[in-house]
Amino acid sequence: MVGRKRQPVEVIGGIAPDRAYSLPEFRAITGLTRQALSRARKRDFHPLMIRDGETPTVLGKDWIEFLEASPPHQARTRRPPRQPRTPD
Repeated sequence: MVGRKRQPVEVIGGIAPDRAYSLPEFRAITGLTRQALSRARKRDFHPLMIRDGETPTVLGKDWIEFLEASPPHQARTRRPPRQPRTPD
C-alpha cells in the first residue's frame, strides 16, 4: 500500500468506529462500570461480542450507533423545597 494515504477516522469519546476493543479496554475508555454496561444492554446496546480467545471484544461502530440512536439526556427536575408551615 505504498502511496495511499489513510483516511482520517472520526473518534467519538475516544472510541474509533473501525476498531475492536477488549471489554476491559472499552470500559476504561468509556468510564462505564459493569452495572452501567448492563443497563446499556437493557436499553438495546447489543454489541457484536467477538470472542478473541477468552476476551470478549466490542466493536467501536456498535457503541457509536447506540449513542447516536439514544435520546439526549434530560436532567430530572426536582420538586421545590417545602415551605415551613405557619401557625394559624
